[in-house]
Amino acid sequence: MSKYSLYGVVVVILVALVAVVVRNMPAKTGPLIPARMASNRHNPDALKFYHLKNVQTSNNPLAAWKMTKNGGVGSGYIFMDPHGQLIDSIKDPRGVLEKVVDVKHNQPIVTGKDLVPNAQANLDPAAGNVLEIQFNEAGSKKFAEFTRRNVDEYLAVFFEDKLITAPNIKIAITGGKAQISGFPSPQEAKRAAEMLN
Repeated sequence: MSKYSLYGVVVVILVALVAVVVRNMPAKTGPLIPARMASNRHNPDALKFYHLKNVQTSNNPLAAWKMTKNGGVGSGYIFMDPHGQLIDSIKDPRGVLEKVVDVKHNQPIVTGKDLVPNAQANLDPAAGNVLEIQFNEAGSKKFAEFTRRNVDEYLAVFFEDKLITAPNIKIAITGGKAQISGFPSPQEAKRAAEMLN
């Protein structure tokens, strides 16, 4: 048998083995997704809105925490308690949730479960990378009622337990739609939209 005939036999055997393996695979295997990308799947609990009732406002000047913006869009917030303890929302997002929000005793006002699954990432010339959302009927009622009762209070928006923005409520938001600014990149805003839809 020549050298080329032997190669031909080996190739035929390899092709036959591949055919057997492919034939015995499950019909629907789905795409292989790396573990870090698997978190991009639908997860409406990734978005949560909390009332920052422990943060000083004109309505609540004796609250325990003072809040200041730490620079421009996406640069986070600094919280300071009466003893001078500082929490940087970028460096210590868990500290903001545990100490400032006090998640053990405070539930979110609304979450991604209160949304219509049509969130869109966008670039706003004034606000930067934003997420445009629409509340479902129940979420719209909850959000309108909360903002009506808490004008001049702060509303913190968390995505994957990281503080994205904490706007001061100027008026009741009754239209059922909102725009969330503060995403550090277009990719992060797009990822948030994908997880909510």
